[in-house]
Amino acid sequence: MTETPASRSQETSGPQARLALIGAIERATAAVVEETVDLRANRIVDCAEHRRKKDMSLLDLTRRSRSLEETDLSGDVRAALQRLRSAIIENQMVLRLHLNAARQIANILIDVIVQSESDRTYTRPHPALQRPK
Repeated sequence: MTETPASRSQETSGPQARLALIGAIERATAAVVEETVDLRANRIVDCAEHRRKKDMSLLDLTRRSRSLEETDLSGDVRAALQRLRSAIIENQMVLRLHLNAARQIANILIDVIVQSESDRTYTRPHPALQRPK
């Protein structure tokens, strides 16, 4: 059965709401894990698509969590949330590595560009710009 906004609104109480929330948490976890796997595999990553999936997951989680009370958070919901939390922490670490690498590459490029445009009166040339003797 395809999930629609109308079917979502019917799942507002008890076990149905809890199961719907668990499904939303699992979809969010899958979206985060997918991005992490792509980044770890050094694939060309469609950041916009990954962001869209995570944004939609967050929206879905927000909508579904509104109908639940904290007392409705059973062990299976808490376990699903813990898996999502672990996936987010791992994703954050991998994203941080990629951002740091991009920052380092950008700094190298900036240094090379600055030195290539300099008349070298007051600076030593970057090793990458030195011609072999």
